Amino acid sequence: YYRVRVNYTAEQSLNSNTVSVNTSSNGMQSPEHDLEIAIRDNSIILQSGSERLKSAEIFNLQGKSISRKQLSGLRDEIQINASGMFILKVYTDKSEIIKKIIRTK
Repeated sequence: YYRVRVNYTAEQSLNSNTVSVNTSSNGMQSPEHDLEIAIRDNSIILQSGSERLKSAEIFNLQGKSISRKQLSGLRDEIQINASGMFILKVYTDKSEIIKKIIRTK
């Protein structure tokens, strides 16, 4: 199952949305993931708690890749200039994480 926590503070502007996504296994053999995703201005900021980030790719809803970047370490970011709904694939040293992203201008 998925637990999703969305945090908004009074100091954040409408264009600065922080989404924390924690996915965990429920008896299945899939590993536990701890990935925080923050959308700020033209960047998607990725922060992993334990797994090293390797790459990220953003797809539009038609399945076309619109951005791809090699990542390193536990924290990195990927640029996105368009607004709308997208699919984000993040590859770590242990797994692949897929999330839906909605970016507004």
